[in-house]
Amino acid sequence: MALDLKNREMALKDSLYNVNRATIQEEMDARYEAELRERQLVEQELEITKRNNLLYISLALFALALISFFGIYRRQRLKQELLNKEMILKEQRAQQEMQEKIQSERLRLSRDLHDSLGAELTLISSKADSEAYVRDDASKGSFEQIGEISRNASNILRDTIWAIRKDTLDVEEFVGKLMQFIHRRQGSLNIQFVNQIKEEVQLTPSQSLNLFRVCQECIHNTIKHAKAHVMKIEMRTNKGQIEIDLADDGVGMGDKYLDGYGLNNMRERISEIGGTIVFESQSSKGTRVSVTVPKEI
Repeated sequence: MALDLKNREMALKDSLYNVNRATIQEEMDARYEAELRERQLVEQELEITKRNNLLYISLALFALALISFFGIYRRQRLKQELLNKEMILKEQRAQQEMQEKIQSERLRLSRDLHDSLGAELTLISSKADSEAYVRDDASKGSFEQIGEISRNASNILRDTIWAIRKDTLDVEEFVGKLMQFIHRRQGSLNIQFVNQIKEEVQLTPSQSLNLFRVCQECIHNTIKHAKAHVMKIEMRTNKGQIEIDLADDGVGMGDKYLDGYGLNNMRERISEIGGTIVFESQSSKGTRVSVTVPKEI
């Protein structure tokens, strides 16, 4: 009986021990699992932090590289702009120097023409007039003709000097010069000139001289060949062009004159300044010459 109780007591103690041990083991396992999960969370957070740091560093490096790239690009662009501006300034200075040299040469040439050829023509006309005055024989007419030719040549020379002395000429100045020539040529032919250009238009020396010479030639041909009573000259601008129409009421000209030296010379003059010239003529219905040149220079 006593042994049986003792065994039961021992069995009860063993059972309690085993229960306590199991409880302790469960607590230890739970604590271990909790610590393991906590460690895993910490490791995950560290991994996330590490990745974020790497991302931030990569973004920072990219931003730095981008800033550096734009900085370099901007410096290069500014450098190129400065080089371009410097090249433009050099070209402008070179063009200005060239224009100054050309203008200086124009002035020198005009002085030489005036002082040498102009003086000689004046002397010739003066001598011819003197000889014509004192003679009463057949040579009188020849000397008068020589005087007239030399004066005409002197006028042409003055017109040439006028055109080459300047870089540009206002169209009003051109019109004034043409009117002077028209007044000198007024006689049996009634020359009517209408200037419809109201805006400010500049002509180059080449434009001025070639247009003036073409107008001169047309007026000369009309006086000499057309047997006209009236000649109308109109000058205007139209769609960026300068237009000059010269029309007479003369006898017209035949086809053989359309390929003559005088008309071909006028064609070459207008072509030289980038323009066009058209001749229209009918027998007994007069002649019209239409000249068109670019307004911009």
